[in-house]
Amino acid sequence: MSTHRKYIPDLLIMTKDTDPDLRFMALNDLEKEMVNPTVLVSQNQLITYSQILVKCLDDEFSEVRTQSLKCFESIPFRLRQDIIPLIKELICKKPKKISITSTIYTMALHNILKNLPHIEQLYQNVIQIILPEILNDKKKFFTEIDFIEILNDLISYIGNFMTVSQISNTLNWLIDSSFNADTIIAKKSILSCSLLIRNVDDNSTITLFLNNLLKMYNTTTKKTIDNKIVLLSIFSAAIGGNPNLLYFHINQIWEFIIQCLNLNLIDKIDDDYESQQKSNLLRLDSINVLIKLFSCCRGENVEILVVDTLNICQSFLSYDPYHNNDDYLEGNNDDNDDESLNDNDDDDDDDDYDDDAYSDYEQDDDDGDDDDYSWKLRAESISLITVIIQNFPIKLPLIIKYNFNLLMERMSTENNKDVIVKLVESLTFIFEYSSHDGIYYNLLSSKAMAETTAGRRYSDVSMQTDDDPYIILIGQNHQICDCMLKFIGKFHSLASEKIGLLLKLLAKVINCLNGLESNYLQSYIFSLNEYWKGQLTTPDAFIFFQSLLNHESIESFGDGFPYLIEYLTYCLSSDSNHRLITDGLNLLDEIFAKQLGTANDEIVSQFSNTFVQLLCDKITNKNISTEIRLQSLNAIVSLICTVKIDITKTQNILFILSETISTEVLAYNSLIAIAKIINSNKVLDAMTSAWVKSILNYVLQYLNLSELNSLSLKVIKEFAISNLLDNEDGINILKSLDKIHCEKMFSSSNCFDIGIIMTEILKSVNFTNDLSQIISIVVDLSAYDRFDDILPGLMEQLLKQSSDEKLSQLIQQCGKTTDLKISKVLAVLSVVSGNEHSIGSIFENLSANKDVYFSLIFLNQVSKSIDLGVGLRPFLLLFSSDKPNVVNMSIRTVSTIVSKYTEKHLHEFLDYLKQTTYLEPSFKCLSLILNNIEIDIENASDIFTLIIEIQRNLTINVDDNKSFESAASCLGNIVIKYDLLESMLTILSDSTSYMKNLAITIGNTPKYTFMNDNFLKTTSLQLLVKYSELTTNNFIFNPSLLFKEAGISNLNLILNKKPNIAISLMTKLIPNIIESEIKPNKDYIHTQFIGPYKHKIDDGLNYRKQVVDSIYYLFKTLEDNKNLVFLCNIRWALYFNKFFDAGIKDDQSIASVVLLTTLKLFERDPTIFGQDIGNVDIFEGFISRCRKTINKKIADNAVKQDIEKQNNLIKMVIRFLKKSNLLVENNRLILTGNQTASWTAFIHETKSKFPIFNTED
Repeated sequence: MSTHRKYIPDLLIMTKDTDPDLRFMALNDLEKEMVNPTVLVSQNQLITYSQILVKCLDDEFSEVRTQSLKCFESIPFRLRQDIIPLIKELICKKPKKISITSTIYTMALHNILKNLPHIEQLYQNVIQIILPEILNDKKKFFTEIDFIEILNDLISYIGNFMTVSQISNTLNWLIDSSFNADTIIAKKSILSCSLLIRNVDDNSTITLFLNNLLKMYNTTTKKTIDNKIVLLSIFSAAIGGNPNLLYFHINQIWEFIIQCLNLNLIDKIDDDYESQQKSNLLRLDSINVLIKLFSCCRGENVEILVVDTLNICQSFLSYDPYHNNDDYLEGNNDDNDDESLNDNDDDDDDDDYDDDAYSDYEQDDDDGDDDDYSWKLRAESISLITVIIQNFPIKLPLIIKYNFNLLMERMSTENNKDVIVKLVESLTFIFEYSSHDGIYYNLLSSKAMAETTAGRRYSDVSMQTDDDPYIILIGQNHQICDCMLKFIGKFHSLASEKIGLLLKLLAKVINCLNGLESNYLQSYIFSLNEYWKGQLTTPDAFIFFQSLLNHESIESFGDGFPYLIEYLTYCLSSDSNHRLITDGLNLLDEIFAKQLGTANDEIVSQFSNTFVQLLCDKITNKNISTEIRLQSLNAIVSLICTVKIDITKTQNILFILSETISTEVLAYNSLIAIAKIINSNKVLDAMTSAWVKSILNYVLQYLNLSELNSLSLKVIKEFAISNLLDNEDGINILKSLDKIHCEKMFSSSNCFDIGIIMTEILKSVNFTNDLSQIISIVVDLSAYDRFDDILPGLMEQLLKQSSDEKLSQLIQQCGKTTDLKISKVLAVLSVVSGNEHSIGSIFENLSANKDVYFSLIFLNQVSKSIDLGVGLRPFLLLFSSDKPNVVNMSIRTVSTIVSKYTEKHLHEFLDYLKQTTYLEPSFKCLSLILNNIEIDIENASDIFTLIIEIQRNLTINVDDNKSFESAASCLGNIVIKYDLLESMLTILSDSTSYMKNLAITIGNTPKYTFMNDNFLKTTSLQLLVKYSELTTNNFIFNPSLLFKEAGISNLNLILNKKPNIAISLMTKLIPNIIESEIKPNKDYIHTQFIGPYKHKIDDGLNYRKQVVDSIYYLFKTLEDNKNLVFLCNIRWALYFNKFFDAGIKDDQSIASVVLLTTLKLFERDPTIFGQDIGNVDIFEGFISRCRKTINKKIADNAVKQDIEKQNNLIKMVIRFLKKSNLLVENNRLILTGNQTASWTAFIHETKSKFPIFNTED
């Protein structure tokens, strides 16, 4: 409940007290009251308070002035529209003298502007008051800093509410100020230009701005170098502020840059040293504009400049006009050179290419004594090359052609530390992108994909070379390696503290060249350790050694091997550096798992003697992280599973495992380790009976834990197979198995391991007295198909301990013979025991139509071991049964017989298939057969043709065809195994509209073919593209919902398995999909009565859900695979409103995906709302739909379910708006001035109406 604090008047009076401490405390308390929304303050009190604050700005005590200034942050919250008089009063308080610092009144205005409430009319009023006041007197604006500070604040906080006219006039004023104001004000004016240009959303304003800028420059009394630098700085600021619109004026900017570079005079040295440096400074700023240009802008207008830009870089890479003119510098050059080698004060300025649009201009203020700009030109030219590599990697061949050799030369001739650092960074990118798995080759592959799917070649007018970077670099292998080897020592003398940069470069060189020759490898390691005394401790050292080990054997390290050991020992000896320890463990694990098995005894011994104890110490150290303990465990397990080491060390490791298995956080990994160790057979001689029993004790306990059950069984299985168990162990294991049997913990995943365990234990342990218990377990395990393969062997062991009659009796006590698992076990018993009489009686029952299901189960199991000798006919006749279980078992039986005895029965089955009308069970059976047999290409072609002909000749309606899924499975299998894809696609292409059954069959094959990785690897790109097109495009836009669902399902599958193909397809499909497929189709909606109530059933809902899912996963795929972005050139602005409107009005399952997709779209295309698509206002349509959705009124008689649906939708939209607002605030969703105003107002309106906005996550 709101309260009225009676002492506010007293506090206001106290601010006038003669005691400064009381004045300070009064202001402090008043501020707390003002920010408390529950406190009511009268209008008169607010006016009085604001007047007091202004007066206190002139207080003689600094504490009071500071507190008063702080109070201006909260006053806008209270005064709201009534803040205007206060702003008028403050803006009129001009500084009394020229100063480099702003006045306290300007600071107060800053606090007000920063905290103005979100009221559009207020913003516009404030702009109308402030702009005329500060843009009135140029003389004062150019000399008094307060004016530019206030303008900066105005633009920063509410500049997006300025009109086009106000923006244009302000830009003109700032242009004038940039050229004519005092230095600091001029610089801040350029920064203001960048901030203000961000709010421009029409090209005409930019055109006017550039015309006025050039007009100002051309009308200056002297076109001095200083004025040219100002013009370049404004260009750079403008590009940084609004690259999308400046893109259309690149040629204009480029011409001026070329003029300023004055390349035709680059070899001429001015007699006047200062004049020469001025020219070089101008060139430096020109290159900085190019860096900004290639960093911020994309598109053909920029790409076409790449070759000329690389030529410019080439001109400056070795630029050093005074290299042979030391006498000219009167002996000072050597001192300056020393400073440039060791002094890094300027490094931050030159490296800084962030969002500060003026950083380039400010970099040269404090150069001090080092006034030679030639090294900076070299450094920034290299930076420009790096920017081009990063932002236009497809241009890598051009960089190799024009710049690579010169960059390599500079490694031996360059002596400036800052240039060397830039050089290393640039070469690192070149080698990284040139490797076979680098970005360049991924983009090249994507380009080929785009050309294949589009059926045309993409032109690239600036790609003036066909040279392959990888081939060029491989051809220069020895030169590169020699150059790098010499460079190691030089880099140490110049930038020893930046060892990480060098190691990263060397790692990229190794990857690109696919390794090093042994002599180079050893030399690199020797040289690095010679200069850095073995202290290779950065994360990049891990990358360096990993690159070596990925390409070279450990023997090739030769004399460099001790240094690898030294590095790994250093890593593992650390107690606190988690990253260092982890790097060492990762490298060790990789060496143990992949390299040590082929290494010589000396290397194995070295690793064993050095690291076993270190790893054991890490595993047992309870004071370090679990992650490191687990990594150490994995590493030591890899070691002893790969090579045989000293038995004492092995037993120590086994002892540690007996301890870690008892530790909750290590138990899971310990079980994996133990199973792996036993399976390796390397340490069985070190496993004592006592150790086995101690491990088994824990394992049997863990059997009862669902998360450890499977691993525990694997450990027991390995023990059993390795003959490490005695009778007592076997009995204990059986008891534990019986326990988990009673607790119903058997499953398809663990039945096979249990079967092996029981089989192995029965070989040595007599369980005659526990047979009923064992049989019960066996019967229940037989419910799982995976158990079938182990069952005969297990039955053999059981027959050694009992008769078949006894076992049969025990089996039948477990349930009815019609039970699948009972009949299975009985059938196996008959086969293993050789009881042919039982088999004959089963045949008689089947012929007499008696106990059919049991008979089928029994005979199916028998047929896995012997040929029944009766052909397929008795079982094929049952395909027509009206009992699904009988049909399914007859399918399995036929498939078992044909798979087992293919030559004898395959053609019999195919003859049946040609004439039968029971196609669904027949194709299911054929699918099982094809999964289990290998046939020649001739038979495969015959089966392929048979399936095609059957589906082609079907006359039933496609919606009534129940066989196409199984037929598709058969076709998919044949296509994968026998390379018949091209034949199938030819048939699909030729299918007429009357062959719908055939089309839907082939259209369902991708779910079987695209799941096979080998098929995707071996099939040509052209065929895969054609296959994808025919099974998506032709299906999605078919009137039949069945076809549509098949098409969109295929598209989503292809997006998952072959994203490069899917993205290219979707680029063509998306426009039509959004136009026709995302709205509900009346043809798929029907009415159905449920009880007395009528309900609408939308059969197309699942299809539309898959459609929006495909668009969401398209964005997700692009997000995860940056190299595929090239393939997607959809102009989303054209389809945004249709997509968003249809999706948000649809079922909530669709609306939620559409909202998530829209967020991804904003991140992918942040300028979507600024794009011109004719008369359609995308942004207004978006805002309107959001507003309608959250403000939709629910009918008074609405049922609870409808109310909940609407409330849930509102919550979803609010969460979406919050995340969108974050994107806007972080400048990751770009809005123009008017759009920002509308957005801010809408968000404020939503917050006011829905308090959950501030709480909903």
